[in-house]
Amino acid sequence: PFDVPEDIDGLGYWVKPVAGKEDARRKILRKQIMTSLVLALGHVVRHRPRILVGIEQGGLIAALCGQPLLLETACRLRIVTTTEMKNIREAWAGVAAIVSCNPLFLPQRSFMDEVHAAVPELRFWQPRWILRVVVQSGDAYKKKEFGDDLAAEVGTVSRTVEELSSGEVPKLDEQLSLIHISEPTRLG
Repeated sequence: PFDVPEDIDGLGYWVKPVAGKEDARRKILRKQIMTSLVLALGHVVRHRPRILVGIEQGGLIAALCGQPLLLETACRLRIVTTTEMKNIREAWAGVAAIVSCNPLFLPQRSFMDEVHAAVPELRFWQPRWILRVVVQSGDAYKKKEFGDDLAAEVGTVSRTVEELSSGEVPKLDEQLSLIHISEPTRLG
């Protein structure tokens, strides 16, 4: 949702808390996460995906989308109108799974403590009504610990690409086979 004007590739970022003091970084991160969550909900309304897929920072936002109380807080803080809420509820009812690939917070550092400080709602007891999957690119992935922590926080276990492709996770195959797949919406 946030653009970098001088980037020739046209890439932006979901979160980039840059500030001199830790408290200022926490406030910026909270604002950016809440804005990103509402924007992700807007993409869901627009595209009506069955599976929401996020990669790297988009993976963090996608994983956080699996937390209903956090989404509710984001909608309240970002002042979503009644009509927008109605549209979000209708579109969100069609989302059957959330896939978070190689989630990270920042390329330089990714620590769950910073995310918890900015979004304490993440620690609230959350309903677990949607299939959530965290996929990481093998043991060599540089932010594996963050991905493992994020997966535990959203109520799942992180899996490697190798585990998923070898069929070692039969329950996941069964669950995904029940979902009628159209085009997934990609965040990130």
